[in-house]
Amino acid sequence: MRFHDWELRLARTFSEWQSKDFIWGSSDCCWFASACIQAMTGRNPVKDFIKINKKYQSEAQAQELMSKYEQDIIGCIVSRLGEPKKPLLAQRGDVVLIKIFDNSKITGIVDLSGRYIKAIKKTGGLANLPLKLGEKAWTI
Repeated sequence: MRFHDWELRLARTFSEWQSKDFIWGSSDCCWFASACIQAMTGRNPVKDFIKINKKYQSEAQAQELMSKYEQDIIGCIVSRLGEPKKPLLAQRGDVVLIKIFDNSKITGIVDLSGRYIKAIKKTGGLANLPLKLGEKAWTI
């Protein structure tokens, strides 16, 4: 369940992440989505998983960790957020899985307008991507 002021909390999180550098294992797409979920609900779906397992510092280590315990990014998300829905049904604050130009998959959060997905860029900061790029979505 979201806090009554989740929109303000999410806007604050977007603002904080706008100036962050992309760092595997601390400020990558999974940690961005998790920070947004924590801001809106008070729970962090990634934190316990990383504590139980190990921290990763590269894309290869992240893939290895997910495949060892969850099979892939979708399995990792489903085990924490439940079954996905169609991305065009995503609402503000929902998690969306996006396939980007190199066919890799990243997580993002539907922005407060409900029209774009906020996602951290590998060059740092946040991108606004069209909702139509989403492959799957999860209700928060």
